[in-house]
Amino acid sequence: MNIQAGQIYLARRVVFGKADYSRPFLVLQTDADRVRICFFSTKFELIESGDLTISELDPEFKDTGLSESSYLVSRATPNVLLEKLRDCKLLGFVTGSIKKRVENWWRAPLR
Repeated sequence: MNIQAGQIYLARRVVFGKADYSRPFLVLQTDADRVRICFFSTKFELIESGDLTISELDPEFKDTGLSESSYLVSRATPNVLLEKLRDCKLLGFVTGSIKKRVENWWRAPLR
């Protein structure tokens, strides 16, 4: 499995708040056996000031593999064992202006 920062995957089941279903996430950092990820949400009524919107209107949106406008949940950036992501499906990746906005939001390059 070759997981890289900037890739977006779909986790089959995530318990997050009151939700318990499949959820996309972005890989922010990788190392030998762990990855830092950030979950996406589409529940804009729950968005908070530190979250980052990825809009369907962004020029590179199709590269993400997301099906609708979403946002990165700033309070949900767990560090997980690489092996736990084995069954996740690759959806796409962040590129261009979206990648730059994510890196500015994360305050670090995706690596």
